[in-house]
Amino acid sequence: MNKKILGQMCYLGFFSAGVLASEIILTRIFSVVFWYHFGFLVLSTALLGFGIGGFLVRYHADILKNHPQKAVLSTGSIASGMALILALLVLTNNPFHISDPKTSPNTIALFMGLELLSTSFMLIVPFTIMGAVTLFMLQREKENVGPVYAANLAGSAMGCLAAIVLMNMGGGVKALVFVSSLLVLSGILISWPDMKKTAGLCVAIAVIIQCTLFFNESLFPIRSPQGKPATTIEPSQMMMTDWTSLARVDIYKEKNWQTNEFGLWGLSPANRSLLPERLGVLIDYWAYTTILKHSVEPGYYDFLENLPMYGMYRITPPNPEMMIIGSGGGMDIRAGIHFGASHIDAVEINPSIFKIMTDDYADYSGTIYRDPKVTAHLGEGRNVLRSSDKIYDIIQLSGVDTFSATQAGAFALTENYLYTMEAFGTYLNHLKPQGLLSLTHWYLPSTTGYPRFSLRLFCLAYSALKAQGISEPDKHMFFFHSKRFAVLLVKKIPFSQAEIQTLSDLCTEKQYTCLFRPDRVIFSSMHFYSFVKSPDKQAWFNDYPFNVSPPTDDSPFYFENRKFGTIFNPGNYIAGYTRFDGQTILIALFIELLLASSILVIGSFRMEKKNSDIKGWLYFFCIGMGFMLAEVSFAQQLVLFLGHPVYALSVVLFSILLFSGLGSYYSKALAKRLPVPLILLVVSLIFAVQAFFGIPIIRGLSGMEPLLIRIGVAVLFLGPVSFLMGSAFPEAASRLCNDGKTESMGIYWAFNSFASVLGAVLAIIIAIASGFTVVMLVACLCYILAALFFPKYP
Repeated sequence: MNKKILGQMCYLGFFSAGVLASEIILTRIFSVVFWYHFGFLVLSTALLGFGIGGFLVRYHADILKNHPQKAVLSTGSIASGMALILALLVLTNNPFHISDPKTSPNTIALFMGLELLSTSFMLIVPFTIMGAVTLFMLQREKENVGPVYAANLAGSAMGCLAAIVLMNMGGGVKALVFVSSLLVLSGILISWPDMKKTAGLCVAIAVIIQCTLFFNESLFPIRSPQGKPATTIEPSQMMMTDWTSLARVDIYKEKNWQTNEFGLWGLSPANRSLLPERLGVLIDYWAYTTILKHSVEPGYYDFLENLPMYGMYRITPPNPEMMIIGSGGGMDIRAGIHFGASHIDAVEINPSIFKIMTDDYADYSGTIYRDPKVTAHLGEGRNVLRSSDKIYDIIQLSGVDTFSATQAGAFALTENYLYTMEAFGTYLNHLKPQGLLSLTHWYLPSTTGYPRFSLRLFCLAYSALKAQGISEPDKHMFFFHSKRFAVLLVKKIPFSQAEIQTLSDLCTEKQYTCLFRPDRVIFSSMHFYSFVKSPDKQAWFNDYPFNVSPPTDDSPFYFENRKFGTIFNPGNYIAGYTRFDGQTILIALFIELLLASSILVIGSFRMEKKNSDIKGWLYFFCIGMGFMLAEVSFAQQLVLFLGHPVYALSVVLFSILLFSGLGSYYSKALAKRLPVPLILLVVSLIFAVQAFFGIPIIRGLSGMEPLLIRIGVAVLFLGPVSFLMGSAFPEAASRLCNDGKTESMGIYWAFNSFASVLGAVLAIIIAIASGFTVVMLVACLCYILAALFFPKYP
């Protein structure tokens, strides 16, 4: 390989690293500035921009022919970096942002829609330029499509890791500013030494972009949307901010803490105890946990007896051993110690919160994470529990439902592996015979009075008990709520009459509302009882207006409880939060992308009248769709296996992109030994095996220790199929170029990009409705079709 091609590969790899890093970082910023599920817009906008970039390169093919390659590429690097920083300015200073909390809900919804629309349009610009730069190089290096495309994929793999490192070092905004300057600096790799003035311009612009960090807070203010708790916090209350690749965490002083009940979820109306001083902890301006100020003053912690999630201690054995999943600011730990727990395993997934509780604010909390009775774990709760052979008197999850995507938020919605049938089986298996599972969750019925989250939690626990061989699961559950929070207690053995009476007396004393008790019917909660009495549970689920069926690891979308037929019904939104939920965004995106694809098809026909090749279009569409469907499915399934979203994002995406890059690099050599259609059929066969056997195999291997072994297994699991997938694009592109259709590559690139974004949206739609097994089967079908449509050019 000559120095010229090697230099161009280095340039494209560096540039592509910046492209993928910017996607991942923007996802995290969107999660803060908007809502978690809007992070999905970043991936859609990026791939849409790539498609438009390909279309524009084809449209302006005659003009681009007359420009030197280095000039076009270096200009593209500068333009993409500058456009990205301008998009950040629009994102953080959007004129449609609503700051007044007294604004009507309809106005907030309208302006949030305009804010999202204007931000997305602005973000299309840098990604359009990025897509155009990549395609232009592929066209100019038609004899080396495989190596050049390999550099693109390998660079993207490095960008995945770079995004995590940069966000952990400086947070979302600083990371994106740094990436913007890196995109500009990539122009030096292509312009030096022939275009020294251009190289100098790249350095100057990159320095200017970096200088914006001196005015970071004024230039790029991170503002919260209406509905998030952050809108009520004044700057004088803020004490600390830490922003990592997992989340942004803000610590602030609670005002009027003597009377303010916020964070003391469901505090009994009968409470007469003084409320303690405390700090609020916000995750991405939304999810909340509390740090109590420690005191040895008598009666200081008496208020804990008036919180519904701690009513369980009235029926638990003395000195219980317990596990707390989602220990957060330590209030559940403090309650456990207050009520006499002999030992507590406390699990917290967020490294920022873990550091705060073990270092920055350890003294404030009374070193609760380092108490002799406490063993604190940094990790994902289910993974920590699964890897242990301990059994407990109590397993507690109090509001561990941040309504958030995993760290791979660009490729996911609100999946949560803590609320699945398999997860509940793990909880029950780690309880002692007399053990108790305690779950605190939102109550929040619909505006028409139908229970949603509470009923789904109830149905999930009932079904999990049934799966354990328990014939009458309703005898093992007690359910009550206080204000907007419900507490479900689940036992491995039936509740005794004495325990039921004790809990009933608790509800009367604390003015809680009982939703379900095993010894009598509560007519105001007939939905719970009608489910229990229904002889055909599936028919009952089908008839209920919301999706309250038990989620599984194959479809872990616990929070997506609206049925597709009602997603635009305003009465079904999550009251008090946002009218734009995940499924609404998905369907709207899918419709928008179908319209955009239609425009692409019409435009392609107009430009390619003499050279129309519908079969080629379908080929690139199928491999784009199939690749993204498989990538999303792999990323989701291995979150559970690797035990932490950080590992899933870094290991899964890095492996898929890196090995696909290697497959692209060796695509010519591979194609000489195996026909490409046969390679595609092998990929489809692997997907079929993965669909039917992948999840059971992953679940069986999940207990492997240490982590490095699981990472190695994941890499071996992803490597071979990713290598084969990587040869699909360059081999078809090479045949296309050899047949004299180089200029048409822009259309093929556009179809591939549009298919990728459709695939990303469709993957989640299918997964919510039918599970990731079906997603993988659809990916399998896409590669079978691609084998049929593979171009037969000489």
